[in-house]
Amino acid sequence: SITVVGLSKADTLDIGAVDSNKQITFTRVDNIGGRYGEPVTISAFLAFSALGVLAAWIVKTRRRSTVELEVEIRGSDGSSRRTVFKKEVTSETSEADVLKALADLTQVGI
Repeated sequence: SITVVGLSKADTLDIGAVDSNKQITFTRVDNIGGRYGEPVTISAFLAFSALGVLAAWIVKTRRRSTVELEVEIRGSDGSSRRTVFKKEVTSETSEADVLKALADLTQVGI
């Protein structure tokens, strides 16, 4: 499974609009005890099969910017690793380009 950490409420609404099959689950985590009252963090949980939804959201909402998402990948053996997905998205970037980058990051053969 994959967890995308640190999404905003607007991000979750945008992803939900792209996720017609409801493959992604969102969890709200209140940052308690933060020194400066950090905002609420929302995490998205998805199976590897939902990478296409994440790619579609990135292409749809992140034109002309560099996307940077903190991602936690959990293997079927219980192993876990955190990494950062970083990709520049332009009007020429296709969903397939982003999907390949996500698959490479998560080491899923697509």
